[in-house]
Amino acid sequence: MSDQTPIRNEIAWFHGKLSREQAYQMLIEAGQQDGLFLVRESLNTPGSFVLSLWSDNSAFHYQIRNRGYGRFNIDEGPLFIGLDTLINYFRDQAGGLATKLVRGVVGRPPPSSICQGLEINKALCRACDVGDENEVKRLLQDPNIDTECINEEGLTSLHVACRKGHIGIAMKLIESKADVNCRDYDGRTPLMYACRGGHLQLCEILVFHSNAAIQDRSYREGHVALHIAAMQGHIDCVQLLLRAGAPAHPRSIRGNTPKDFAKDNGYNNLAKYLETFVPPTPKANLKHWLHENVDREVAVSLLYKWHCTDGLFLIRTSTRDWGVYVLTMADRNSPYHFQIQNKGDRWFYIDDGPLFETLPHLVDYYGALADGLPHKLTYAIQPSGNQLIPIQCNPLPLKIPLPIPNIRTQSPIVKPRKPSSNIDCIDRPKTPEEPFHHQTNFGRRPPPPLPVNSQSNFNRPPPPLPNEEEDEKKPQTIINVNDVEAGAELGQGEFGSVLRGIWRNPGGKVMDVALKTLHPDKIMQGEQEFLREARVMSGLNHPCVVKLLGVCLGPPLILVQELVSMGALLDYLYTLAEEICLGDLKLWAAQIAWGMMYLEEKRFVHRDLATRNILLQSRNQIKISDFGLSRAIGSGSNYYVASKGGRWPVKWYAPESINYGRFSHESDVWSYGVTLWEMFSFGEQPYGEMSGAEVMELVEIQGKRLERPEKCPEHTYQLMLRCWDLQPEKRPTFAELHEIFKTNPLYSDVEINT
Repeated sequence: MSDQTPIRNEIAWFHGKLSREQAYQMLIEAGQQDGLFLVRESLNTPGSFVLSLWSDNSAFHYQIRNRGYGRFNIDEGPLFIGLDTLINYFRDQAGGLATKLVRGVVGRPPPSSICQGLEINKALCRACDVGDENEVKRLLQDPNIDTECINEEGLTSLHVACRKGHIGIAMKLIESKADVNCRDYDGRTPLMYACRGGHLQLCEILVFHSNAAIQDRSYREGHVALHIAAMQGHIDCVQLLLRAGAPAHPRSIRGNTPKDFAKDNGYNNLAKYLETFVPPTPKANLKHWLHENVDREVAVSLLYKWHCTDGLFLIRTSTRDWGVYVLTMADRNSPYHFQIQNKGDRWFYIDDGPLFETLPHLVDYYGALADGLPHKLTYAIQPSGNQLIPIQCNPLPLKIPLPIPNIRTQSPIVKPRKPSSNIDCIDRPKTPEEPFHHQTNFGRRPPPPLPVNSQSNFNRPPPPLPNEEEDEKKPQTIINVNDVEAGAELGQGEFGSVLRGIWRNPGGKVMDVALKTLHPDKIMQGEQEFLREARVMSGLNHPCVVKLLGVCLGPPLILVQELVSMGALLDYLYTLAEEICLGDLKLWAAQIAWGMMYLEEKRFVHRDLATRNILLQSRNQIKISDFGLSRAIGSGSNYYVASKGGRWPVKWYAPESINYGRFSHESDVWSYGVTLWEMFSFGEQPYGEMSGAEVMELVEIQGKRLERPEKCPEHTYQLMLRCWDLQPEKRPTFAELHEIFKTNPLYSDVEINT
């Protein structure tokens, strides 16, 4: 049999956490045949995965989204129950991929909780649930019994035993090689179940005797075991985890710490204890790795001087941003840079990682555990650059008990929760912070829904518009679904279609409108982002910005917008280039700058400025659209930091946005420069077929920029180059750009009504 013949039972294609560069290198080393592939964990989106595929001498990377209930899909493709089912589907057909899957790069089988092909073993899980130790012992003697098999809830037998607190059964399962770090459908581990139930002795067995991972995070909420113990008020479990070396201030996806959960649920003594908890003295020493005023280029040269050993690192003070620290580290012969944020002049943290009191505590933690970094820290480069210092850190878990104050453990009076509304029906996922709050049926879930074409979500009540403090408070107009009539499709969005339609407004006038719809299959993952876009648009009123007319809460959910009849500027540039004159391009550039100046005044960052999101009302009027990625900037700040990644348009993004998730008006200016380049090149793709990593190397390492389009005036190209300055503060503001178009003689032929 040829080594390229598909083997249906080959499932050792899973590789855990790899970066895009590491996956690319593995595909190279494995032979570069068309159809060669691997699956890796997403570094940006917990619970999601990436399919890396080789085809036509290139590597392609496809995000595999975790839609909950063990369901997965790629982009807008069909849903599959189980990651193995998805992979087998694309073995048979390309289905939109560059080529069909042929041979997996050998790694290991994927976790059982995300596979459909594994047999459901109800007998073992049922015996664990009722606490029948003799039956469990009998079943485990059968060589055909697999402890990793799951029940209909997506739980393994160890999950069930830990949920019920059956210590003897859990120990027998562990002795039978049950995986103590196995995950359920939502990424919860047996330790999380034990912490929720307050089963202290079981927690101790899992942590100190079975090396359970105390910092594993659930997929959708980003909870670790300490979050769960704190939200349930189990002080003894909290103390055990801290004694094991767990950081006291991990953050969920929403940024909540265990102290926040304890306080919200009325456990004020526990909240005070967590707030004042003093961690053990770190072993890391500032003088071994802190470099003052070292720029990125020098830091990278130091890594290569010491052969880019895995985990080699230094921490430097940024030469661009005063008071900011940057971790520069190596993994697989590649340099990585992570900005170390400082919160309230007290806490240090990286991305969505835990909060630490000092930099040495941060280094100590990441020396014991990678937790989102490409590798744990191993060797530090001394500030002299002439010596490496091995990292000695407190291991996880610690074996040294910490002093524990005497805290009353009786349950306080818990503040009552607001009664559930009729929106919390069974087929709607809970909001990220809800699943562990006072649920008596923890872990129970309905059977997984049908993988495709389910219409059941149309039958649920309409959702309320969320109310977030940082968003505009201006109320949206609520439109009755019976007053809207849908017509032909105009295009596709991330979560549904954009349709032409008509709306009969309250005055009886019939208007042509655009209807942005949310597909029923996208409700679970898209509803909040969809409504966030509505909140952003509801406060905007400008000639160069698409106007939101109202929101139809449905079902289905619809944003009703003014109809911008000529479509996307990108399509117009590409198909009608011969009809476009230089004056048109200048006018559109001026109007975009004017609209973006308005957004800056309203303290919004757009985050997706590109010609595909600029619409033409007429030859003389453009409108900025698509606010799905837009965010408000709170008072006292000049930028927004994204808490997680996603489908980001990297070729339009400023370096600080890609490296640190930092978005500002200055990063929008960088995107404006790329948008100008698109216009003056008449719809060409920025950077051609280069990958995002190659673009970053071109811009940051080589210092190069997009070349001047053939028909672009030199003075306009110089304006683009100013927008692409690596130092954000040196880029022009939108107000300055707007003023240039109004007053500079080079643009005297541009007339904008300001």
